[in-house]
Amino acid sequence: MSENPNNPQPQFNQDPQFSQQAPQYGQQAPYGVPVQTPEQLAQAKKAKTLSIVSLVSGIVCLFVFGYILGAVAIVTGRLAMNNPELKNRGMAIAGTVLGALGIILMVALRILVKS
Repeated sequence: MSENPNNPQPQFNQDPQFSQQAPQYGQQAPYGVPVQTPEQLAQAKKAKTLSIVSLVSGIVCLFVFGYILGAVAIVTGRLAMNNPELKNRGMAIAGTVLGALGIILMVALRILVKS
């Protein structure tokens, strides 16, 4: 079988997509590697901070029974979840759920105590 110069075939055990070497220290990353801009890093940090605030205020809301802390947990959790830069949404979801649960328990407690 002769080789066609117009359509070169890779040699045995040589995959063309893995033939590139990793860049050395101080070299530019290869094309296609996503690099975050400083604005994206700042947004990711802000979203992470909001999710932590949501989780902490949601936990405290369960023990202190505060409407304000429950509302803070729900609002900050929703703001964090709406940010596309947030990689892990678990803390934001947990804070939102705990804030809502704290408000529901407080309303139920007020209804039961009055009757």
